[in-house]
Amino acid sequence: MTLASTYTYRVLKSSWGVLISITAAALIGQKPGAGAVPLGQGVFLVDATPGEGLSESVMEMLAMGLRPLSPEIASKVSERPAIVSVQEIRYNDCDFQLEGLAVAISAWAVAEFGLPEREIGVTFDREENRYVFDLPGIRGR
Repeated sequence: MTLASTYTYRVLKSSWGVLISITAAALIGQKPGAGAVPLGQGVFLVDATPGEGLSESVMEMLAMGLRPLSPEIASKVSERPAIVSVQEIRYNDCDFQLEGLAVAISAWAVAEFGLPEREIGVTFDREENRYVFDLPGIRGR
């Protein structure tokens, strides 16, 4: 098994911010198994967290952050399938917004697979008291 790595995503543009740490591993050439979420190009997302596992909404948000990167991930691995195995997600409820998971896992994948750095725009909507992330599929949520 490949060693897991942790990426911590932080943004603070108001009186509160988003702080999420994701620990995941890239498993190359292993069978995805039941429950694996196909992302395209032979790339899959798997919940390997202990206990009850991740909710459907969390898995959807993680998939949303990885799906646009799946062609690049596929081009960086020696064989397929390539599995992103999420092992732990840590956050404080006061510093969390669900959409931040998509940005955090995307940044984890950029670091893990050596993909080109990318800037993901984020603004704070004071009226809604929410962050707005400029990531495919979640903009304007």
